[in-house]
Amino acid sequence: MSIKDVLKPFKKRLTVEAWIRSAVLGGMIAACVAIVLGCVHVILPWMVTEIGILLTFVGVFCGGTGLLFLFVYRPTKQDTARRLDGLGMSERVETMLEYEHSTAPAARLQREETIDRLRGINRKDLKLKISKTLSALCAVFMVCATVLLFLPEINAFSRHPIINQLNQMMADANISEEFKEDLEEIIEELEEKLEDSENSEDKDQALKDAMEQIDKSVEKENSKKELGGLLQNYEDLKELGEAIQKGDQEGVSSALDKLKQEMKDNPGKQQSVADQLEGALNESQTDGENDLREALENMKNGLQDGEKPAEDTLDQAETEINNALGKQENAQMMGEQMKEQLGQNMSSGQGNEGEQEGGDASGAGGENTPGNGDTSSGNNSGSNASGAVGGVDGGQGGGIGGGQTNMKDKISDPQAGEVKYGEVYATYVAEFLAQVENGELSEDVVEAMNAYLESLKN
Repeated sequence: MSIKDVLKPFKKRLTVEAWIRSAVLGGMIAACVAIVLGCVHVILPWMVTEIGILLTFVGVFCGGTGLLFLFVYRPTKQDTARRLDGLGMSERVETMLEYEHSTAPAARLQREETIDRLRGINRKDLKLKISKTLSALCAVFMVCATVLLFLPEINAFSRHPIINQLNQMMADANISEEFKEDLEEIIEELEEKLEDSENSEDKDQALKDAMEQIDKSVEKENSKKELGGLLQNYEDLKELGEAIQKGDQEGVSSALDKLKQEMKDNPGKQQSVADQLEGALNESQTDGENDLREALENMKNGLQDGEKPAEDTLDQAETEINNALGKQENAQMMGEQMKEQLGQNMSSGQGNEGEQEGGDASGAGGENTPGNGDTSSGNNSGSNASGAVGGVDGGQGGGIGGGQTNMKDKISDPQAGEVKYGEVYATYVAEFLAQVENGELSEDVVEAMNAYLESLKN
């Protein structure tokens, strides 16, 4: 039997040990990197994401383990010989390797005698040497990295429920980064105020302040009215401005298609449109980081530079403008949803101010006369939202405003907890009335909604 064959099982044993030692040290290094990134994530969550930390940990762990095995811990024949000599072989194995290729009779006899003795050794007698200190440090760093990685989720248990609800609403929303940062600041400030609140009045004031800040942020984000209005002052951009102001994405596409054709027929039109865009943007007060303004800036720069065809520039502008308009629409919806959630968490149950413009939306529905068809009654101070719906469909008898209604029962919401049925119902009614007032619903839809809301009331 050759020396290589005799040493092979012992070398395999040491190879397993080398991989374990490499993995322990590699895991400790990866955990240290994850701890650093975890600290950044806790302080600046938008700079380092949880998935980014996990991917980095896996990459460092796998790469570090492999490199440590190849360059530090991989056993050689000499390493195997030294470990075997430590089992009472009195340096016979190292001597055998030293004179492995010698033809002298003494060397040959020494090799044969050593091989015979090695055959009597069980490879499991070669104990694995893993540093307990290093293993303990690795475990500690792993625990620290895990805690830091999941600290936001751990903190969520101690937060006021409304904070978790708002964060969840914002998590997957398709809104601009600027608007998202504004909302994050509002939520952080609200969390601090709720922690400092000493009574329900303080809590309600904090929620009301947050609602006002959300309104301001939505107004700041909603630049389509200002920018669309400015564009309408310029002959070539009037149609585009009207579409942007209405948030009409199809209209934007149509207006840009028209500009493409005009630029094909008249090459000088490209510079004219660029100059008009520059004039409108110079007049605008919208923040430079606003997505819609950036889209118009890119369109202007593309037309001025002329590095690529005007058609390509306008195609890019169509995508960017419509994306920006979509995000502004989402921001409007997000703001309303957040305000509604905040209103439901107020101890007075009054909801947001927009829900009370038509009177006390959560009040009793029985103050109106059954079958009252006067839609204007919804604006009277003593009327309520549900009373107004009864007259939407031309004064039909027995409408939603008819009859005495006392909706004090509570329903269970998985996030908000118990909510008064009347408040939820009033929210539906308020939204419905707003759409009716704006002429957004056909008569058939109004009739169907009347029946639906009547069934909810009952």
